[in-house]
Parts: sequence; C-alpha cells; structure tokens
Amino acid sequence: MVAAVTTALLDQLTDARRRGEPFERAWPLARDRALTTVAGKDREEWEGVLASTLPSWRASFERWPAPARERALLVLAEAPIADSLARIAA
Repeated sequence: MVAAVTTALLDQLTDARRRGEPFERAWPLARDRALTTVAGKDREEWEGVLASTLPSWRASFERWPAPARERALLVLAEAPIADSLARIAA
C-alpha cells in the first residue's frame, strides 16, 4: 500500500513538472490521484500523511536542496525509498 500511494504521487508529480506545471497546480491533482489507490480509514490516514509531508514533496518538485535533517534521514532510509525520493528531484 505504501508503494502504491507514493509511487502514484511520484509519477504524477514527475509528469506535471515535465509539462512545466507549477507545484500549486500539480499537487492537488497528484495527491487526489494517489489517494485513489486506498480507501476508507487508510485513505483518511494517507490524507494526513501527505498533508504533513507536503513541504518535502514541494522541495523535491522545485529541486530545492534538502535540509540537513532530511539528508541525515536519507542515510537511514532503505535504498528503494531513497531512490524513489531522488526520482522526483531528477
């Protein structure tokens, strides 16, 4: 389930950036499409997760450098997760 939501969001944001869309326009559509991969209580929980991580998604979308605390977390992250987060910054 984690992979489905985050992969869908990542794909949508990546495509939007390639089309030159601003984050403000891309985020709501990408978030809503990603949330279609879950239902019920899981969807409610994911809405909260995505809202709380929005600043990080935006920073990646805009290709802003990650803050030091996020870079430190990447060291601890599993490679597939780190690779996924790096995809949006590419």
